[in-house]
Amino acid sequence: MEAVINGYWAWQCGQPECNLNGWRAEAPKKPYLDLECNGSPVLTIDIEEAMANYSETVFVIDGANCTLEVQNATGMETFTYPLQAEPIWIVDYTIFHGNQNSLGEPVEMLTHQSSDSEVVNFERIPDCYFRKLHNLTNTKQMYPSVGPRNEAVEWLLLDDGRNSDCEGQFFIERYKLVGFMLALNLSELLSRKFHCLWEGLVCSDSYATEIAVQNKGAVGMIPNEIGMLGRLESLDLCKIALKSNANCDTWKFQNDN
Repeated sequence: MEAVINGYWAWQCGQPECNLNGWRAEAPKKPYLDLECNGSPVLTIDIEEAMANYSETVFVIDGANCTLEVQNATGMETFTYPLQAEPIWIVDYTIFHGNQNSLGEPVEMLTHQSSDSEVVNFERIPDCYFRKLHNLTNTKQMYPSVGPRNEAVEWLLLDDGRNSDCEGQFFIERYKLVGFMLALNLSELLSRKFHCLWEGLVCSDSYATEIAVQNKGAVGMIPNEIGMLGRLESLDLCKIALKSNANCDTWKFQNDN
């Protein structure tokens, strides 16, 4: 994992009095940066002006939950007495998954500015997701969880049961089904159970061959994610509200599997 400090500038107190008595001429304080993952310290440094465009690579365990704190105040400032504030550098930074050696091209996890908040929380997606899903989604844009395919990644990460284990035999099929259901706003049909036990699914050899969704609350187009379900033979969406001109029929598919 790699952190890059993109830029910096002095904290402004936003009061006319701050222009007096040389407040803006004071040298800004050096904020500290503190990174913890899974409750253990990883990196602590004081940020200096010379660190603009500086990067630091750290190694954390696969799937680590991390907290990054960049100090944005000295603890002395108040609205009543703004001149008690000391200027401090505000830091603009980016966190990457991997580095040039590990992925060929780092994947941006987040970009943040310390003036917005001191603390950000994030989870490092396990490497096996990148290895197994590169043909199904744009892994270079796997952060953040926007769109059904990325939301499926987040759902699987939150489901800590063995059925969503990335190294499991049917992980890819489960990912495809989660993405399809999320695209139809049918998250309530997802569960920790083995996917072939989900409502409306019929499987053969643990692969979905029939989907007959009986939920009336789903609204949307028939999603592109249906193309990921290579063994699907029958799709019945007649009992949900679809924005489609298609007749209410059961779709039959032919595949080569």
